[in-house]
Amino acid sequence: MTEVSRHNSSTNPQPSENGPPTPLQQAAAPPKLRPYQVDLVNDLYRKLNEGHSRIAIIAGTGAGKTVISGQICAHAESAGRRLMFLVHLDVLVGQTYEKMRSFGLDCGFIKAGWPENPDAPIQIASIQTMAKRRWWKTWPADVVFYDEGHITLFSQIGKQVMHKTHQNAVHLVMTATPLRLGREQLGDVLDTLVASPIPSELQQMGYLAPLKYFSMPTDSIANLEKVGNKVCDYD
Repeated sequence: MTEVSRHNSSTNPQPSENGPPTPLQQAAAPPKLRPYQVDLVNDLYRKLNEGHSRIAIIAGTGAGKTVISGQICAHAESAGRRLMFLVHLDVLVGQTYEKMRSFGLDCGFIKAGWPENPDAPIQIASIQTMAKRRWWKTWPADVVFYDEGHITLFSQIGKQVMHKTHQNAVHLVMTATPLRLGREQLGDVLDTLVASPIPSELQQMGYLAPLKYFSMPTDSIANLEKVGNKVCDYD
C-alpha cells in the first residue's frame, strides 16, 4: 500500500443510525486524520512493504483507534483488497459499522440479524456468530483486522482464522493493551508492531486534556494486601 497524504479523501458515508445498513446516501466528508495518525498508518505500510504480514497496531486511550482503523479499511477497499474485520462482542458490530460508513465503505456482515453479503469487500464479523457459520472459512480475505486484538486474536475463532483458514492473509491486530494477562502474548504470533504516541505525549501535543487524579487519604484506605484474588478480582 502507498503512503497516506495528510489530506485524505473517501466516498460519501451513510447517515448515522442503529441496526442493519440502509442504501448509501450523500453525507458529510469522512474523518480527517491527525498528523500522528497519518504517521502511524504510514509506519504500518512501511512494515508491510518490508514484508511483514502479522503486525500489532498499538494505540492507547485517546489516540483515535476508530479513525485509524477506518482509514486502513478505506485504503484496503480502494486498493481492491478484501478485508475481514473481527470484533469480540455482538454489540461492537454496530459501532464498527458506524465507523465504516463514515468512510463510505461497502460492508457485509457475519452477525445474526444483519444482512449477509459475501460479495462486499469488507466483512464485519462477530466471533460469536462466526462460531455458528461456515461460509466465512472460504471467504477470500486478503487482510484480517482484529479489533481489541488482545482478546479477539486469542479467541478460538481468532486462532482458527490466523493459523488455519486465513494463514496466508495479512493480519493486523489493533489494541490499547499489548501486554496480556496469562501466558499467550502478542509477540508469540506477530512479526512486529507500530505505535501511536503515548497519552502523555498526546497531552503535550494538545490532543488530550491534562489529568488530575483524586484518591482517598492513605490512612483511610483499607489494607488489602492479605486479601486473596482470583481472575483479577478479590475473592
